[in-house]
Amino acid sequence: MTHEKRVPVVSMEALVGETIFLPCNISTHEPGDNVVLVLWYREDKGSPIYSADTRGRDVTSAKRWSDDAMFGDRAYFKFDKQPGELAVQNVRETDSGMYRCRVDFIVAQTRNSVRGAAVGSSRPAVPRGCQRSNAFSSAATNSFLVKDAQRTPQ
Repeated sequence: MTHEKRVPVVSMEALVGETIFLPCNISTHEPGDNVVLVLWYREDKGSPIYSADTRGRDVTSAKRWSDDAMFGDRAYFKFDKQPGELAVQNVRETDSGMYRCRVDFIVAQTRNSVRGAAVGSSRPAVPRGCQRSNAFSSAATNSFLVKDAQRTPQ
């Protein structure tokens, strides 16, 4: 018998050249528990593309590794945020995809979270009568998403 657990997917957007922050829940409610290992995967890769290992050390001196072909030195995991964040600088269209964060703890059960990252090449023109708040275009899907657009008074 196979047990599947549904994991909510959160979508994030950025433009080419910007920094995207992919959140990852690293909190635990177990007394004395701490993060041991944070691993990031991408849906089309079988092995981790980023890791932050805190075994035997404080989170401030975690041993970090990033796949050179994927991120190289463009990615850095931030333990000081809640939730934690994988910051990917200077994003490229090839960074678009589904990402999974896996967190191992000393006591608590391993936790997984899924993030969709969409990287577009340009912001679309905002419809007349609206102001730009967070407009985004995706060349891959040939579609536009205008988030939080607000009508301007006429």
